[in-house]
Amino acid sequence: MQQEATTDMQKRIIYIIIVVIIALSIVYYIFDPAEYGWFPGCIIEWATGFECPACGTQRMVHALLHGDIRTALLLNPFMLVVLMPMIALLTIAFISPKGKLEWLKKFIAHPITLIMLFLLLNGWWILRNTPLWHNFIATYN
Repeated sequence: MQQEATTDMQKRIIYIIIVVIIALSIVYYIFDPAEYGWFPGCIIEWATGFECPACGTQRMVHALLHGDIRTALLLNPFMLVVLMPMIALLTIAFISPKGKLEWLKKFIAHPITLIMLFLLLNGWWILRNTPLWHNFIATYN
């Protein structure tokens, strides 16, 4: 009986997450975060003047929903190439039935994977705040 209740709760949570993702996708498709001031801004950029690793993600999502992969890559390549696939894998691994995809769960939770993500994230944070990155963006924008 307890297992059924847990399974039902997991299904409800999954449905709620799907509805929220669909609703947010509609909002981000219709409204461009660059043009509307009611989208949340970055507190780190506001406080320090430096872009955080996630800066540009809202505009990236808007560009992706409109099929503009080039702009999405220029806005935040780290989120698009590294973190979004990791989030998708994490979601797939943890909503899969017990006993399935155990190798994926172990890979995601493995200390080396987490250390690599940490190093990549911090490397991206440093790179995106250098003149090198801003010159690259200016060249391809």
